Amino acid sequence: MGTKKTGSHREKRSGQTFLFVFLIPFITLLTIGAIFLYLLDVNPIKTAQTFFASDVTEEETDELLEERVYELEQQVIAKDEQIASLERELNQIEMDQAFVAENPPKSSEEESDSLKQTANVYESMNPRRAADIMNELSLEDLVSHMSVIKENERAAIIQHMEPERAAEVMTALATTSS
Repeated sequence: MGTKKTGSHREKRSGQTFLFVFLIPFITLLTIGAIFLYLLDVNPIKTAQTFFASDVTEEETDELLEERVYELEQQVIAKDEQIASLERELNQIEMDQAFVAENPPKSSEEESDSLKQTANVYESMNPRRAADIMNELSLEDLVSHMSVIKENERAAIIQHMEPERAAEVMTALATTSS
């Protein structure tokens, strides 16, 4: 019977040994660590939650940043295209201004001389050929040329025009001469 007490006593001792050697020092260290963190004003639970949540947030943040970068790149491309378009438009305007500066509009006297010269060319042509050429002109240009041509030459040219076109010309000439 003496041995049975010793076996049971050993079990109690091993339980006490575990309690005194491992469990109590572990609990003491946890308590000291908690006090230390409290003094440093650190909440270990919130720190752990923030740490694990930051991984997900970081990935989401990376995706959002990549999307934002893509959007900004698209805006840059659109702005570059707009700049190129405006530069082309500016170049065209500059070319137009240079052309106008080199070729100022004709004065009414110069226009009148030019019309008279053109009228002389039409008068010297075969009336049928002159009518064919004049059919290609706009009504405004045609009337301005016809108003300078002599009446007998004008009649010969109109005679060779298509009837509808001749009627338009006659009406326009009557309106301008009034």
